[in-house]
Amino acid sequence: DWNKYWESEEDKLVTQCRCLISDQIDSWPNKRIALFAMGPLPLLVRLGTILNDKLSVEVYQKHRKPDTWAWQDESPVDYIVNAPQDYSKDPVLVFSLSYDITDRVKKYYGAGASVWEFRIDFPDNDFLRAKSQLEEFSKKVYEVLADIKLKAQKERVKVFMSMPVACAIELGRVWMKKADVALDLYDYNTSYSEKDEYALTIR
Repeated sequence: DWNKYWESEEDKLVTQCRCLISDQIDSWPNKRIALFAMGPLPLLVRLGTILNDKLSVEVYQKHRKPDTWAWQDESPVDYIVNAPQDYSKDPVLVFSLSYDITDRVKKYYGAGASVWEFRIDFPDNDFLRAKSQLEEFSKKVYEVLADIKLKAQKERVKVFMSMPVACAIELGRVWMKKADVALDLYDYNTSYSEKDEYALTIR
């Protein structure tokens, strides 16, 4: 069951993080966390909200070529944000970084929506090579979330993601509970639906 899956997995994630990290970290001699994560993107965003910027967390990305978790070269990447012309509709945030999903999202959710598109020129599932690229992503996400809150004047935003796992975690780490709007996170699974479906909310 789609809805029960996300509810159950989020509960397990929160419980395990509390038992294994939050309740234990004060006794650790070294309180830094190196994070090597894999999983569905909505759950990784949720993980990022738990291991937020109040903790010392070093986030890593699994690379395909070469097959390693080590950060690679300092190749520059330009993150592009295409903001809507009309801010009056329900806000939608689309991350087209690993693959271009903007047209798919607009097909099912574009009507009556103000769409912010966060992308790179040529989406690639192995584009995130350097730690500096992840740091730049975090800065840009912070700006986009602030822009949505200011201009949309809504309490929540639908979020659709095609991006590296490290970016999903950083989205959660950048999001601030008292400052940003709630994030309604969607996930795409062709075995369940031809469109992105609601998974969970960060609030």
